[in-house]
Amino acid sequence: MDPAVKAQRQLQVIEEQVSQLEAKAGADQEAHLQLKHLQHQINFLREQIRLHINAWQKTELARHAQRPFTLDYVERLFSDWSEVHGDRTFGDDPAIMCGMARYHGENVMVIGHQKGRDTKQRVYRNFGQANPEGYRKALRCMKMAEKFGRPIFTFIDTPGAFPGLGAEERGQAEAIAHNLREMARIEVPIIATVTGEGGSGGALALAVADRVFMMENTVYSVISPEGCASIMWRDASKKEIAAQALRITAPDLKEMAIIDEIIPEPDGGAHLDHDAAAAMVDHVLFKHFNELKDQPVQKYLFHPGAVTVNFAVNILTRCRVTRLADKKIRFKSLDTNIEEEFSSLDELRSVRKPKHTLGACLAQFFAPEGGFEIETSSESPAGAGISGSSALMVATTAALARYTGKKLDREQLRVIAQNVEAQLIKVPTGCQDYYPALYGGVSAIHLDPDGIHHTVVRVAPEDLDQRFVLAYTGVPRQSGINNWEVFKAHINGNKKIFHNFERIGEIARAMHHALGLADWNEVARLLREEWKLRKTNAPRITTRLIEKLVSVALRQGALAAKVCGAGGGGCVVFLTEPDTRDHVSAAIRSYGGKVLPAAVAREGLTVSGRSLGAA
Repeated sequence: MDPAVKAQRQLQVIEEQVSQLEAKAGADQEAHLQLKHLQHQINFLREQIRLHINAWQKTELARHAQRPFTLDYVERLFSDWSEVHGDRTFGDDPAIMCGMARYHGENVMVIGHQKGRDTKQRVYRNFGQANPEGYRKALRCMKMAEKFGRPIFTFIDTPGAFPGLGAEERGQAEAIAHNLREMARIEVPIIATVTGEGGSGGALALAVADRVFMMENTVYSVISPEGCASIMWRDASKKEIAAQALRITAPDLKEMAIIDEIIPEPDGGAHLDHDAAAAMVDHVLFKHFNELKDQPVQKYLFHPGAVTVNFAVNILTRCRVTRLADKKIRFKSLDTNIEEEFSSLDELRSVRKPKHTLGACLAQFFAPEGGFEIETSSESPAGAGISGSSALMVATTAALARYTGKKLDREQLRVIAQNVEAQLIKVPTGCQDYYPALYGGVSAIHLDPDGIHHTVVRVAPEDLDQRFVLAYTGVPRQSGINNWEVFKAHINGNKKIFHNFERIGEIARAMHHALGLADWNEVARLLREEWKLRKTNAPRITTRLIEKLVSVALRQGALAAKVCGAGGGGCVVFLTEPDTRDHVSAAIRSYGGKVLPAAVAREGLTVSGRSLGAA
């Protein structure tokens, strides 16, 4: 007889004896000693079952009616649960639960299968087998979570998607496939946990995630053991052989690197102690949640070999942090004439919408002691598309780092500045925008799987100074937000935009090479082609005035032109021959453009002054 089966039978006998003794024990000391002895035997047998349990027996444990379901974990691990119903197309599906909640104080979205314990509940929940509307509801909630920056937890426990006629008529396969594609593109962390059965596509439709875990006594497979046995041997009774051959247990899948971690269960299984099982799940979830929640979105990995080439101009931003004698916190923006004062850091934190949002957000991050004043200024016109806001973020981040005594390298400053600006404008920002302010000169930013790498492009700044004209159209544009709209179309599968980005990547690599050779005719050709692709991606990137200025400049001898900023800003850069630069500039002015007195900035970030703690 199988050791696990033998131990299971002995365990059932002893548990019955324990129940009888507990009913009679009262104050009988001998009975209590017997109970203690039997409890030791129970613990030993549970360990034997754990060590010798086979794949089919784990399948039975995974299907145990008393295992904790999604709502059991919601009750124990999450607070402020607010359920979301309906797919906004057909109806609601009780087999999948979705809702907003808090996890250790953080806003999250929770999605999971729900089976039901008694007959009535099982019928209502369709035994955890979801219809298409269930998967569409889940995806609707994932998109909602992405929009509001909420990490997603999914709990998987289903024999599979419902195979009924109505489900097929409503597009069961399409709903699952759509989830697989969209979950791979979701930009917030997704943590999936198999808590019972992980049956086929019905499970996978909630399990495309940044981290995938399985509890110790769960299974995850493309088909049930009974289904496999029926197909392979036309005999469902051979389910134990099929279960073993399918390699569906957590250790099997961990060995094949299909899952990331196995979550242990209480002795005997999660069905015996829901609280202990939830605590074990929480321990693993919280560890990985903390690792994932602050990771920036790596957008560039869609296009291997991506590179951005840009150069810094001497349109400067500045930040000065000054100590105040009291605890007051004061913000001044010299270019926007914003002034704001708070009695303390606590008062600043209580204000939902400060006027000087950049200074307020960074001040809360660095949290200097005592009173202080942050004074900022920027020579860049608002919404120009020349990374003025990113440069000001870098300047303010560096100033506060020096003031508070934090020793941060330039890459660490870039990460803080980029993440805080993304929080302010509510969309992801491009890392490339921060390097001109950090390093100056002409840069190539390589976006590789192992990280971001900055290199210097060997081109004489004087050559660029006499060949480019920077003009402001007087119309501020939200370049970062426009760029986000293009990016959303990209990740939603727009093939034209994907192809255009592939070509833009090729142009950027060729531009890097052409600049190094000082091949200005090739630089001009590439600039013209890139601008054409940008306009194809987002027609609103340009305006009538911009098109007029470009047309006039080309007639006066300009070689190429494009709007600054990937999403379209208020500035346009023109490439000219040295002897036509003045003619082009005059033509731009005559048609309403403002030519900015810009040259290549030879230096990047400079910081002076002492830290708060310096003598």
